[in-house]
Amino acid sequence: MKLIYTLFFATSCLSILGQNHPICIDSTTSTGIKDRIQTDSTFKKDIIKSDSKTLNNFSEKSTNTPQRQSNLWPAGSVFCASGPTEIVDVFNPKTGKTWMDRNLGATKAATSSADTNSFGDLYQFGRGNDGHQCRRSPVTSTLSSVDQPNHGEFINAQNNPHDWRIPQKSKLWKGVKATNNPCPIGYRLPTNKEMLAERLSWVSQDAAGALASTLKLPLPGFRSVSGSLNSLGTGGVYWTSTTARKKAQRMAIDSSASGYGEIFRAAGLSVRCIKN
Repeated sequence: MKLIYTLFFATSCLSILGQNHPICIDSTTSTGIKDRIQTDSTFKKDIIKSDSKTLNNFSEKSTNTPQRQSNLWPAGSVFCASGPTEIVDVFNPKTGKTWMDRNLGATKAATSSADTNSFGDLYQFGRGNDGHQCRRSPVTSTLSSVDQPNHGEFINAQNNPHDWRIPQKSKLWKGVKATNNPCPIGYRLPTNKEMLAERLSWVSQDAAGALASTLKLPLPGFRSVSGSLNSLGTGGVYWTSTTARKKAQRMAIDSSASGYGEIFRAAGLSVRCIKN
């Protein structure tokens, strides 16, 4: 779908099961997760495969009413059916860090690990709010040679190095002023070190500990590099801003474990923003 912007707000677009169009808002207004934690080679095999069965376990609420974007988000941001994420801060006294209380795209903080309203959107590493993050965004196999593709499609990157952008760039999410920082103004992606510190503050290193933590992290699933949805309600994979050679660092969680590792940048993962 071609995104059409106006001086005040964009055309209304929906993102629900069976419809691939996001709401556009102009800037002027678990099984398997444990294995992926243990070995990146196993995760590589699993992240590329399709798993269409999980599609029936998730639905997105939508509205026909266009929503204006405030000045709290990066210019040109495109949002999914729920509109801009409400910005509510939570503070972890153990780490001294302030975070948003929900994932980008979520309509509420999680009350359970499988709370679909807390799942939010799924971003490819280094991309901004261009509409690709909507869970049912259309898929294209055309890679991008620029930092900001002129569309909101999820880019299927089946070939090595499995990145939506060729040649690769590693600083698109580095810091609050990064080119494609998807977080609201004053927030950014956490570094691997910051995410690790949060994880170490949990009462247990699993989904129960993640939910009981200050961040109340749910298990939103992920999109493989081909765009298929996987592990909804049984696994969560969260981006950090830290790159690792041709991949990027992520934190994965399921009912029995959590851990860190590398993943292909074309995968669609959850984003939780930290205050700068």
